[in-house]
Amino acid sequence: MQKVIRKYKRGQGYGKSTKKVLDELTLNEMFEKFMTFKKTEALAPRTISEYYIHFDYLKDFLGDDMTSENITLEDFRGYIGYMLHDKELKPMTVNIRIRKMRAFIRFCFTEGYIDTPIHKNFKPVKAPEDTLESFTPADVKKLLNVIDDELYTGFSDKVIIFVLLDTLVRISELVAFKRSNVDLKGGFIQLELTSLPPFPALVGFVPRA
Repeated sequence: MQKVIRKYKRGQGYGKSTKKVLDELTLNEMFEKFMTFKKTEALAPRTISEYYIHFDYLKDFLGDDMTSENITLEDFRGYIGYMLHDKELKPMTVNIRIRKMRAFIRFCFTEGYIDTPIHKNFKPVKAPEDTLESFTPADVKKLLNVIDDELYTGFSDKVIIFVLLDTLVRISELVAFKRSNVDLKGGFIQLELTSLPPFPALVGFVPRA
């Protein structure tokens, strides 16, 4: 029986290199692969949404979709300068956007979609230190003393302050409270965490008279 020898042109069939496939990926395609991966981490819907929002900011700066071959560190450094000087965003805001996109390009490098570890030099910018001082016990007493808890609004304000002090819950989480999150008999509040996988966290509290 005559042996059949099959010949393949370069870039076709089994001869098609993995590098060629990766080179054909666009920035949008790589981001969708990144988000598919992030969704396996059981992140909260809000966190997933933030990745899309910050990617849109980056795309607005870049203008057109890019391929994995022509993405450079200069693009991301230019993005930082654009946010700081053209948009005049605060360093804290810039750093939030940088961290989200840095996670994306780190993923691209780890997966082999890009050849250069851009994320190593695409770092958060220096931001002013937070010098905001917290309330002292005396400050808290003064605040509570000026609230008229005979009024519904005053009583509501005191409850909010007590919950914040007793549980150290974030204001955004407190605002998102539902009746189902509070167990008066058990003496605890169940939070829906937004920055960690969505399992319930129990925060103890002591109901006040």
